[in-house]
Amino acid sequence: MFHIIDVDNTLIYTDILNTKGYLHALIEKGLEPLDEVLRITRDTICQWYPNLREDEIQEIIDLKQQYVSEHVCVSQLNEPIAEVLTQQGMSRCALWTAAHPHRIQGLLNFHRVTGYKTIRYSDKSAEDVVQAIQYFCDLFGCDTKELCFYEDSQYVIRELHRHNVTVKEVRMCYNTNIAV
Repeated sequence: MFHIIDVDNTLIYTDILNTKGYLHALIEKGLEPLDEVLRITRDTICQWYPNLREDEIQEIIDLKQQYVSEHVCVSQLNEPIAEVLTQQGMSRCALWTAAHPHRIQGLLNFHRVTGYKTIRYSDKSAEDVVQAIQYFCDLFGCDTKELCFYEDSQYVIRELHRHNVTVKEVRMCYNTNIAV
């Protein structure tokens, strides 16, 4: 079996870090969250503030990314998934993510998950999931039945299941009391 592990919030738990980053950015811009959510995203900001211009949204995202880069210690390595990397080794594992490459490198470096030359950066759309499956089959010289994806996104999990690949759903218990 070949193991493809999502980085952002699967190998490394990032929901709390991401949410703190967005809360910091909103405060910096004189805004506040309009609802309690586990993970604030760009889409969340657009829903909360539909009148923001694209450049204002980008400023919030940039402030969030800066916060995340400076506070990677808030993230948490998922030890059981990290153990899969250790036990299976680099020749049987690959990483994939929809997150920004700079952000991912910072997280991987902080948690000492280094040496992985194969990190597929992806938008994880339905079309991209198909391309990713083929990419990893080509990379490992294997059939889809020999791939095992580790993922936290319900949407991506559904897409992977549609293509009959093995998926291990990864979840975390969240602490919703987040202070900035």
